Amino acid sequence: SRRLTAGFAELGDALGVARAQFVTGRSLANMGRVAEGEPFLKSSLDAARELGNTPLAGLALGGLARARSMVGDLASARAYLAEAFTIYEATGADAYSVLAKSAAAGIEFHAGNIEQAVHLSTAALDTMRSFGLTLFVTMEMNNLAAYLIACERWNDARALANDALELALETQQLVELAWSLQHLAAVATLSTDSPPRSSSPAQLAAQLLGYVDARITALGTSRQYIQQQEYDGVLTILRNTLGTTKARKLMM
Repeated sequence: SRRLTAGFAELGDALGVARAQFVTGRSLANMGRVAEGEPFLKSSLDAARELGNTPLAGLALGGLARARSMVGDLASARAYLAEAFTIYEATGADAYSVLAKSAAAGIEFHAGNIEQAVHLSTAALDTMRSFGLTLFVTMEMNNLAAYLIACERWNDARALANDALELALETQQLVELAWSLQHLAAVATLSTDSPPRSSSPAQLAAQLLGYVDARITALGTSRQYIQQQEYDGVLTILRNTLGTTKARKLMM
């Protein structure tokens, strides 16, 4: 993406540069490299405003909102999103608005407003499906599965994670496939209707989490708040059930 930015700059394509900056910034932030990604997002936003490209400005604002929420700056995240929603409402850009709604769900989840996160994510997922945004649908299904797990709606979470897994396999979204597997391990481990009463289910969950760890490392991504808080909860139970040493070995 950085090479693409340089290429557009050489061609004098200001809009191409701004779009490439957005992609670069969003990608870096999604990998947990927020400090590196934010300057690209801000540059994209400044250029979009200067060029009068409101859809790109809205995307950049949404990217900045996600980045700020990832470092716990929820006030700034909400402010960025409010501006993005204003742009989308003024331009009737419903397809873009749904991405801002997804980001808003993540922010509310981080703030501890889990039911609000479920509500926003459900609405976003419905709209994504109606627009045929398949790649975003898989991501939102996984997000919503995490929210449902957090509010202990185990059956709904299990069904959604299974659907996300199938769609991720079909579309070869390898990162989303990893998150789907983590959610399924989390439901099996955390749910009150099927806790790991013996070592066998716990061993399987530990091996599954170990696989997920290896995959996200190989793919160059990392857990953000949505995935990390779930992972930590599962890991605590596995260590209590199996012992720290055995759990670690099974996850290697």
